[in-house]
Amino acid sequence: MLDQLLYVPIAAILYSYIAGWIREWRYRQSALKHDCALPSYLEYRPLGIPMAIRTVKAHWKNELIQLLNKIVDDSGKETFRAQTLGLLGYNAFYSSNPENIRAVLTTKFDDYSYGLRHDVFHPLLGDGIFTVSGSRWHQQRALLKPQFNHSQVYELDHFKHACTQLLELMRIYSQRGYFDMQDLAFKFTLDTTTLFLFGESTGCLDDEMKRLHENGQDQAGKTCLFAEDFNKAQLWMTYRMMAQSFYWMVQGREFRGSVKRCQTYVDHYVSKALVKREKQQEEQQQQPRQSLLDELTKRTRDPRALRDQVLNLLLAGRDTTASLISLVIALLVRHQDIQRKLREAVIESMGVNEENISHNQLKRCKYLQNVINETLRLYPVVPMNGRQVARDTVLPRGGGEDETLPIFLPKGAQFAYSISQLHRNQSYWGDDAAEFRPERWVNHGPKHSWTFLPFSGGPRACLGQRYALTEASYAIARIMQQFKELKGAPPGGPIKLHLSLTTRVAGGVSVQAS
Repeated sequence: MLDQLLYVPIAAILYSYIAGWIREWRYRQSALKHDCALPSYLEYRPLGIPMAIRTVKAHWKNELIQLLNKIVDDSGKETFRAQTLGLLGYNAFYSSNPENIRAVLTTKFDDYSYGLRHDVFHPLLGDGIFTVSGSRWHQQRALLKPQFNHSQVYELDHFKHACTQLLELMRIYSQRGYFDMQDLAFKFTLDTTTLFLFGESTGCLDDEMKRLHENGQDQAGKTCLFAEDFNKAQLWMTYRMMAQSFYWMVQGREFRGSVKRCQTYVDHYVSKALVKREKQQEEQQQQPRQSLLDELTKRTRDPRALRDQVLNLLLAGRDTTASLISLVIALLVRHQDIQRKLREAVIESMGVNEENISHNQLKRCKYLQNVINETLRLYPVVPMNGRQVARDTVLPRGGGEDETLPIFLPKGAQFAYSISQLHRNQSYWGDDAAEFRPERWVNHGPKHSWTFLPFSGGPRACLGQRYALTEASYAIARIMQQFKELKGAPPGGPIKLHLSLTTRVAGGVSVQAS
C-alpha cells in the first residue's frame, strides 16, 4: 500500500509536465493564429511550488514587493508569461509596460474582468463597485460618480476637527517618546471618512484622547471596536486573495464575526438615512447635502445595495489616505533636508495658522504636491493589480526579443501588472528612479502619461482620488505648521511594506514631533 502511495506524487509531476506541454502547444498555435509573437516564459517546476513557497515566505517577511521586483529585474523583461501553482496551472501574464497597462485599462477594457475577486471579497464588500464587473459595474459607477463631482466633497471642514485631535495626540505622545504615526493616521482617516459617508464620525481620535485623559485606562468606546473588526475582516480577505482558487477554504468564526459586526454597524446608519429620506419626502422638504449616504438614498432605497457601497468606499477612503500620510511621514523622517524644505514651502504659502489653508492654497503649494507625488511614485498604495481575461485578446507589447511585438492572451488567463515596477523603471524615470527626490517634479512630470498611475487609470480610475489628495495635503500641511521637526526612531533603515488589500508600512511609522 505504501509503495503504491509513492507513485501518486510521481504521477502528479508527470501529469503536470504532459499537461504543460499540451497547454504550451495550444498557446503557440493560438498566438500564431492571431499574428502574435511569444513573450518570455518563466517556469517554476514542479507544479509551480517553488515560486509559491518563495511568495509566502516573502509575504510573511514583508518583502513581497522586493521579491516581485527582483523577479522582474532578473528576467530583464517588462512583460512575460509565468507558470502558476497547481496540477493544470493556467496561463499567467505579467507586465509593467505602460502600453500594455493602458490597453488593459482603456482600449481593451471590456476584454477583462475581475475574475475571482467578487467571490473572494463578497462576504464583506458584497456587490460594491470594487467587486463587480460588466453591466453591474457600470450601474455602480453611474450611481457614485456624481457624488464625487460635488464641490462640498472638497471642503476642508470634513477634516478640521479630526486633524486638530490628531495634532494634539501627536504632541502628547511625543512628550513621552516615540509613537506610531501610522496608527493615528488610520484612526484619523476612519473618523473623516465616516463623517463624509454617514454625517457622523466614529470618533476614534476622541476616544483616544479620552483614554489618555483618564489616566491611561482603556476606555475605548464601541466605535473603535468597529475599526478592529474592519481590520480583522480585511486581513482575512487578504488571506483569501492569496489562496486564489482555494479562497473558499479560508474562513472561520473570527472572520464571520468581524464581517457581521461591520455590516451591523453600517446597517445602523443606512437605516437612519432611509428613515430621514422617507420623512423628507412626506414633508416635501429639500435638505442641503449632509452626507454621501444621504445623497445615495435619492438614487436607491435598497438597504443591501447602500451597505455594500458604503463599505467599499470606507475601505478606499480610510486605507488609501492613511497609507499615503504614513508613507509621506516615513520618508520625511528619513530625509530631514526635504522635510525642512517642505516646512518652509508650507509656511511661505500658508503661514502658521490653519485658517490660512484653503483647497486652492494646497494645490498651489507646489513642493507639497511634489512630495506627495514622489511618495506615490515610490510607494503606490496599490502596488500590484490584476485582471482575468474574459475573452481571447491581444496586447501591443511583449513579444519577441525586444518586446516590441504583440502577444496573445487566451480567455481565462490571469494578467497582473505592477505599478511599483512601472514607477521605478529607469527608462521612464532616469537613473535615480529608486531615489526619493521630489525635485524631479519641478520642471516636468512623467515622460509618458501612463507611467504614473497611483490611482489606476481609465474607466476604473479611483473616483475619490481628489478627495484623498486633498485630505492628505491638508493633514501634512497642518503637521508642518504645527511642528518644527519630526524625528524617526533609530535605526531608520529602508521602508518595508506590508501588503494587504492596500499597503501599510510594516511595523508602523515610529515618530517623535517637536
